[in-house]
Amino acid sequence: MLVYNNIVFRKRLCKAGALLFIFFVTFSFALQAASTGIPKFDSANAYYNKKNYKKAAALYEELAGSGEKSAAVYYNLGNAYYRMNNLGLSILNYERALKLAPQDDDIRYNLDMARKKTVDQFEDAGMAIGDAWQRFLASAGEGGWSWITVGALALALLLFGLFTWNKKPFVKRVSFFSGILLFAGCIFAFVCARQQYQYTYKSRSGILLAPSVNVFSSPLPKSENITTLHEGAKVRIREHEGDWYRIVFGNDDDGWIKKEMLAEI
Repeated sequence: MLVYNNIVFRKRLCKAGALLFIFFVTFSFALQAASTGIPKFDSANAYYNKKNYKKAAALYEELAGSGEKSAAVYYNLGNAYYRMNNLGLSILNYERALKLAPQDDDIRYNLDMARKKTVDQFEDAGMAIGDAWQRFLASAGEGGWSWITVGALALALLLFGLFTWNKKPFVKRVSFFSGILLFAGCIFAFVCARQQYQYTYKSRSGILLAPSVNVFSSPLPKSENITTLHEGAKVRIREHEGDWYRIVFGNDDDGWIKKEMLAEI
């Protein structure tokens, strides 16, 4: 019996040692990633300040490609491409930065400046309304709307409980209608949280990167050429088929373009 307990103790000690080893290895890798990411970001900033925008953009691209997908990296990358007069890639990265930090006024300002230089200045009413709605959603964020949902639901349940157990007519009326309003607010906040999640992780739009892009009526090279769009135009992606994207632009016009002409935000 003593031997069995000793064996059990040794097994548990080995398991604990293995877990500690995994923890320290993981922690060391995290420290290494942080230590390599921060100096590279600082180096990219230094190259940018020296007006070596090509080298700065290359380092920012390395950071974004290695998982450092922060609004700061995309914003600085957009600035570097803007300085190199690469309109498509500058707008693309400003849009990616804005998706991560939708309340940042500096990102919006630079994005608007870049958009003014595009050839296609069509008014997309759907996108304009969507941008305004997105700014409202971003005011609380997905987490904020989730907490509002939980808080409103909890208060609504408390008020409905007060309505059920209290005998005073005035208190019953106030608690009932207040509970209804809070429950409606709970549903609204839930919808906002879901839409913020959909926008962040599910919605698909892109930026045209080629100087000029032919838009076709169907996903066939010999189909009718509907129109021509230009670098920097933002379009919504409706579907894809093979090497083609079906896009929506302007006043809900749609057509097909080759995939290599567009980069998703």
